[in-house]
Amino acid sequence: MLKTPRDRSVALRHILKHVSRSFYLSLIVLPKPVREQISLAYLFCRAADTITDTHILPPAERRQALDLFRHQFQLPSPKVEALDALSHQLLPHQATAGEGALLRSLPACFDVYTTFSEPDQELIRTLVRTLTKGMDMDLAYFPAETPQAIRALPTSDDLDRYTYYVAGVVGAFWTRMHAAHFPALQRGDLEALCQRGIRFGLGLQMTNILKDIAHDAQLGRCYLPVTELTGLQVEVRDLQHAETLARIQPLLDDLVRMTLEHLDQARDYICELPMGM
Repeated sequence: MLKTPRDRSVALRHILKHVSRSFYLSLIVLPKPVREQISLAYLFCRAADTITDTHILPPAERRQALDLFRHQFQLPSPKVEALDALSHQLLPHQATAGEGALLRSLPACFDVYTTFSEPDQELIRTLVRTLTKGMDMDLAYFPAETPQAIRALPTSDDLDRYTYYVAGVVGAFWTRMHAAHFPALQRGDLEALCQRGIRFGLGLQMTNILKDIAHDAQLGRCYLPVTELTGLQVEVRDLQHAETLARIQPLLDDLVRMTLEHLDQARDYICELPMGM
């Protein structure tokens, strides 16, 4: 158990430095009242991402491991033996020392988590439960992870759902966590600000999806909806050929337009934040 605030701060910073690279620089300068909560939330999400990305394990095993991890947030206190079993399963397959250190530190991370207020814990629980639904979608829709077996999300609704799970929810979490600790954020329309925060996350995620179309295709995944591709008479496997990009330009134009609308909301979100919060 990390008994003192200084113990917790030192432990979190050590883990963050080894797994978050440039994001570490942002996390350590967050306002003190929310620094530990957001840093720990990041580590929990990063741990879930590590489970999802342990490609040597079959997707079904990774989904089971993800369920085991997620289940710990539904318990009054996490089961140390379950976390130890998770580490034992995953540790031999990690490519970096940082990922291994994060898995070994999960019991200590949950120790810190239990020191937070119940409202702060609930915000972190909601974030982890929601974000891991996006990871479930990745494992369910793209199990083969080879270019020969490329698959795509079925519909535009699935794309909207996926981008909310993996990014939009982060904007809501970030906003609500800060609002819980900074009264200045509670004086305006918090729900409207949360919606802009969600759009902020959606815009960033769609930017990643659009710039990574070719790279994702080589990994056997496509986030462009099958329904939209079919309307353009394009097969998913055709996306592995550069000349196909011209054929899907109308779809790309629509998605770029939507992404820019999200990012316009992101700009408004930033402008609405009170000075000297």
